[in-house]
Amino acid sequence: MLDVHRYHVKEMTIFLLLSVFVLCGCFDQTVVPDKGDFTFKVPKGYIISDITDSNCSIYEAEKSKMVGGIEITKLKLKDLKDENSSNIFRYLRQRFYGNKRMEQVTSLWGDKHPIVDIHLCVQDDENSRHEYYHIFFEKDLGVYHLWLDGGLVDQISETEFIGITGVD
Repeated sequence: MLDVHRYHVKEMTIFLLLSVFVLCGCFDQTVVPDKGDFTFKVPKGYIISDITDSNCSIYEAEKSKMVGGIEITKLKLKDLKDENSSNIFRYLRQRFYGNKRMEQVTSLWGDKHPIVDIHLCVQDDENSRHEYYHIFFEKDLGVYHLWLDGGLVDQISETEFIGITGVD
């Protein structure tokens, strides 16, 4: 009788452990939208153009010059709350900057709808520096990336662009 009881205890323990592993794995399964929603109201003097399922371009209306863009990423909502922003910087290196030298100032803010605001200075191969603004935010359960060329967009306009993120 004791052996039968031990067998059932082992069986139940294995079942519980497997259940915990399966459930823990499911909690981190964030569904990333396949298509982005690029219906943003941009600041006066700018327009959104070249819209696809995954990104759009931002142009200065008067000069018809591209100054930035918005794209939906494969990042997860929890990445917006990571104090080190490690997945975001990995994304920026893979998508934009490779091994170029980067200096950054990063701000995380917003409670209900968190955003990560990054001012980046990138040094290219010829030792010239260029400034970019990167803003990561949540919309419709996806993580969007708004980027602006700091040489083409002034800081006042950059602040106005933060308004399209819905930050509280």
